[in-house]
Amino acid sequence: MHHGGDHSAACKALASEGFGEQRGGGSRTAKATAREADRARKPANGSERQGSTKSGIANFVVSSATDADGKTKNTQRPMDMRELLGVVKGATNDWPRRVGRAMFIHADDAITWLETANAMFGWLGSAVGTARWSKAIGCITKGELFAELRRKGKDYRAVELHPRVPSLSNVYCTYPTPEPGDGTALRELLDCFSPATPIDRDLIQAAFMTGMWGGPSGSRPAFVFTSDLGRGKGKTTVAQMVGRLFGGTIDFSTKDSINDIKERLLSSEASVKRIALIDNIKSLRFSWGDLEGLITSDEINGRKMYVGDASRPNTMTWFLTLNGASLSTDMAQRSILVKVKNPKRTATWEEDTRRFIEDRRDQIIADLVGCLRAEQYELPRYSRWATWDRGVLSRLPEPAEAQKVILERQAECDAEAEDNSIIEEHFGKQIERLGYATDRDEVFIPSETAAQKLYRVIDALRCEMDNRVFREHPADASARVCYGGETSGVENG
Repeated sequence: MHHGGDHSAACKALASEGFGEQRGGGSRTAKATAREADRARKPANGSERQGSTKSGIANFVVSSATDADGKTKNTQRPMDMRELLGVVKGATNDWPRRVGRAMFIHADDAITWLETANAMFGWLGSAVGTARWSKAIGCITKGELFAELRRKGKDYRAVELHPRVPSLSNVYCTYPTPEPGDGTALRELLDCFSPATPIDRDLIQAAFMTGMWGGPSGSRPAFVFTSDLGRGKGKTTVAQMVGRLFGGTIDFSTKDSINDIKERLLSSEASVKRIALIDNIKSLRFSWGDLEGLITSDEINGRKMYVGDASRPNTMTWFLTLNGASLSTDMAQRSILVKVKNPKRTATWEEDTRRFIEDRRDQIIADLVGCLRAEQYELPRYSRWATWDRGVLSRLPEPAEAQKVILERQAECDAEAEDNSIIEEHFGKQIERLGYATDRDEVFIPSETAAQKLYRVIDALRCEMDNRVFREHPADASARVCYGGETSGVENG
């Protein structure tokens, strides 16, 4: 209503609308009448504005009350933790979520880890608006809310950027599992590589399938990419391309300690990766007890920055590259050897292959879904990796032949079995020189004598191994020989 600043006229107009109360035939003052008009526009006495609105979030509730004189008074009431958690979850659709004590969000097609209270409130500011945070006595602090969300947020065992087949239980996956493809994209991708044999092509396919397989923790063999033709045959590139399909590899060295490896595997950056690579191993007898244990462990446990003790399911697949694979017995039994030959390279081969994976990722993954859901072939026998045999190996184009090659190569690269044979042969010759027949006579050898003979044989074997290292790596002064889990530096002399 407009009355040109005439307050008396304004009061009369308000009175005609029912505002105000006539006393002694006269109108109330303009000030009192205006108060009533303002009160009519306000919520009822004692109403509260909640801690979350479209424009932000707060750790307190504002209460409004009107006294007898018509004055409105606002008061703040601290929210308790249960109430505040409900406000945050309601405003964010139950985010953030967590893996153990590590919180994360899924926004803009990416996973972001909220490692500090400042990081969490920065995200809240973007998601729901300004965080109005009171420091009054009784109000929950930002650090307290962060700690409680880290304790009570929806919990997952892991976060995955790409699907698993079969799906892993209680794992947050950002990529929905597609319908099975027709295999075209996967065949074109395998055509990019140079396997030594048709079975090696199947084993490269098995490496891709294992990267997406949702089998139990600790049930994935390592893949050793090697060549009988020496260096420069594309071993590393094959391993990297498999990793590229699933978001890249996390790379390690034989110089890394197992605690450093675990810490990196538990980092936020590595937590969404599923391929670990140890490249260009320069050892003709590779043995690493800690790594062998890590490959088969159910969980990866260690320290994580900002969190403390942490763990993740061991669904990692390990890739190793080396020439002339010679492994300890335990490492050989944990490995699938894949051989490559001279690649048919073009000037843009690697770039083209990378682009093919990026452009056709959805179709390749759909084809792998089809492979992992294909009918199983009943194998004639099962190895220590029986679950993987059933889930992956039995679905290859030639599963029985692939298994035969795998077992043959495991025996061939088992350096310890070869050493044992040499030692047995040496002792046999010494016994025969004394006139005994090793096929029927029982000969007792004192422990001290046997130990002396054994040390001589081992020294001879080590010298032979050092000479083989120098022949294979003549220009490399950092060639390393690994014995029984210990890695020794060897210098050219």
